[in-house]
Amino acid sequence: MPSFEIPDGPTTVTLKTEAGFHKGNAVFGVTNKTGEGLTARFSVQIQGGGKAEWYSIQGEPERPVAAGETQTVTVVAKIPAATPPGQHRIKLRATNVNDPDNDSTDSAVATVTIPAVAKPPAKKKPFPWWIIAVAAGVLVLVIGVIVAVVLMSGPKGTAVPKVTGLDYPAAVAELKKGGFTTAPAINEVAKDQPLGLVFKQEPAADTKVDPAKTEVKLTVAIGETVAVPMVTDKPYVGAQALLEDRGFTVGPRVVGEATGKEPDTVLAQDPAADTSAPKGSAVNLTVDPGVVVPDLVSPQLDGITGIKTLQSAGLDIGTIGSACRGTVDKIIEQSVEAKSKVAKGTKVNIVLGAPSVIVNGRQTCRLFIRPDILMFANKAKLPAPTTIPTRRLPVQ
Repeated sequence: MPSFEIPDGPTTVTLKTEAGFHKGNAVFGVTNKTGEGLTARFSVQIQGGGKAEWYSIQGEPERPVAAGETQTVTVVAKIPAATPPGQHRIKLRATNVNDPDNDSTDSAVATVTIPAVAKPPAKKKPFPWWIIAVAAGVLVLVIGVIVAVVLMSGPKGTAVPKVTGLDYPAAVAELKKGGFTTAPAINEVAKDQPLGLVFKQEPAADTKVDPAKTEVKLTVAIGETVAVPMVTDKPYVGAQALLEDRGFTVGPRVVGEATGKEPDTVLAQDPAADTSAPKGSAVNLTVDPGVVVPDLVSPQLDGITGIKTLQSAGLDIGTIGSACRGTVDKIIEQSVEAKSKVAKGTKVNIVLGAPSVIVNGRQTCRLFIRPDILMFANKAKLPAPTTIPTRRLPVQ
């Protein structure tokens, strides 16, 4: 189970343009879910056409986080204003430095939209009227030369590269290599096209034009938006079926903390219920993992050790009984099967082996529970029987 949880974070990052850069901050809340202090390493994960050098962690990227503590982590975005407009996605990752290969947690996706920067109008130079007289003298000759060159050379220009099938940032980058500029993306609902990809371009691919005078228009496919249903407090399997029935997919399963609800109950969803999201997009679900019932019988534990073991696992002690078999004062039965998953706080009943005594010259079994076990249960404020029935039975 991941040591860190990142339940709080933005879904979008707002950028402001100043001093030649698009700037913005994304603030996340990171919680140490364990019972011990850890050292966390924070990093930014980038999807799409973003670049790592655009982002940094405010303050130290590696810092201690106390047990149960929630820290605020700020991701600072600083993107050159000359960057082509478009979108990419980022996540904050918290990694346990003591187990970096197996213990890391990612936040929900935050979308970064790079705005188009308006170009300042070019300053016009005063027209040099004095050249009109000179130009008039050679006008006929110039026109003749131009006509001859055009007729002899045929059509010239640079072929527009094919960018359909790429996502918008990648398409912009490909066009930029050829010296072309792009207009802001045109979003269009297209159910038969992959979401987020360019499926139209103008001018068409291989058209020869002057890059300096041509702005390429790109149309990006977006899907139909539908309302996200409420699936919290539902079993994971039922929530998955409901989301898929509404046209969504289910993202990677996120394991939360045990809360006392049944294992695999949905604790949280992203996007939230009743918000609109593109049909076919993923909804991330956080589930209650429940707790694993420890084995109190193999090997047999004494009553106090068994109660401590249940408490450490997040369980509660139910009734404490005794039976005329097994090892005296050792747990010989437990009411919930070992290694099964149950809700946190579930009560587990235990049965202890009872001692044999000699009464009137005959060996009998006395159903008896040691007082120190009952006292321990009472000190721990756990349910325990106020009276324990005691009777003599022949040893079987």
